[in-house]
Amino acid sequence: MQIDNKQIVMAAPVFVALIIVLAITVMPTQLSLPVSSQFYYAPPPVSPPNYPEIRESVIEVESLLETVSIDELLTGVSPTVVGSEYDQNNDGIVDVADAFLILRGSGAIKVDPPVLDPTTAGTLLATLEAIFGPGLQNFPTVEGRIYLLYMLAYLPQH
Repeated sequence: MQIDNKQIVMAAPVFVALIIVLAITVMPTQLSLPVSSQFYYAPPPVSPPNYPEIRESVIEVESLLETVSIDELLTGVSPTVVGSEYDQNNDGIVDVADAFLILRGSGAIKVDPPVLDPTTAGTLLATLEAIFGPGLQNFPTVEGRIYLLYMLAYLPQH
């Protein structure tokens, strides 16, 4: 029996259709991934046990920032202007270090920042201010803003 080109051309679409049907029905069962890698389960977020204390400290620092500007907080203001309860380190002025200590004491900030040399800190602060505005006013979180200002503006000078 001899197969000519006309029979090959006629059988080709049937052969392709058979391969597609097999690919759709058989291959997914043969090539399926284990169940554990098909689905991703993320547990619901859990609040830390001291969440009320953390929330209160963030609200306290937000109220401080509503009273004084970031520039005043960086240079320091008299405790009589904002209240002596904000002077956490008892140095006679309320500044970004006091805001940092409030947040650190409640657990909102858990890691002490590295001490950078003034040139590196100034360059990094200028870059971040170009992104988030002067005094990092558009930074998404209060605790992140205070942490960065403490690390980049306060620590290199003290």
